[in-house]
Amino acid sequence: MKKRTLYYGNFQNSENDSCQVPWFLERYIIKTKKAIKTAFLNLLKENKYHNITISAISETALINRKTFYAHYETKDELYADVIEDALRVLSPANVLNEIGTVETEKKKKEFIYQTLLNWKQNKDMLSALLSENSDGTFQQKLMEQLSQIVISKKEVAKNLEGTPFDIDVICNIYFNTFFCILSHWIEGESQDPMQPIEMITHIFSKEYLGFLGLS
Repeated sequence: MKKRTLYYGNFQNSENDSCQVPWFLERYIIKTKKAIKTAFLNLLKENKYHNITISAISETALINRKTFYAHYETKDELYADVIEDALRVLSPANVLNEIGTVETEKKKKEFIYQTLLNWKQNKDMLSALLSENSDGTFQQKLMEQLSQIVISKKEVAKNLEGTPFDIDVICNIYFNTFFCILSHWIEGESQDPMQPIEMITHIFSKEYLGFLGLS
């Protein structure tokens, strides 16, 4: 990636320069990047990712294209930064660090409860990145994190013994169901996560495999 130079008035600073950015410019840079990311997420709610232009992002963020390119070389780079931010805020690992393991059903429900509350508080970000307008990158990364915590591939594989079903296909069925429940609750008015918790806990249980005809 080539080195970018940021211009603010008479101040010039290379992105990889060792000189320290003045505090007032640092605050401006943070504020501008936040405006760019917010504009992108707002556009993603209404437009397919590939249809969003840098001009539209700049106009929505109330900046010019030159300012956009001072922070990001491409739309893809912006998108990757937004996903990184979202995973940092919404990561299930954040909850796991607080409650410990999820080896028991009680702990699993507590984990899902705290995770859903965190996601509800960040619903605008989550809704945009999980929408059909997104390219699925965020959903895939979030699924990978969840799969390490709430679903055991070994257990699924054990239940699939003697069947022609592929484990990755079945895991995708799990998480597509999960994200469907999640999106419905996130967009709804209810703040109580107990109903989706019961549904989510069920789909990660052996009974759900039975429902799919796999147990």
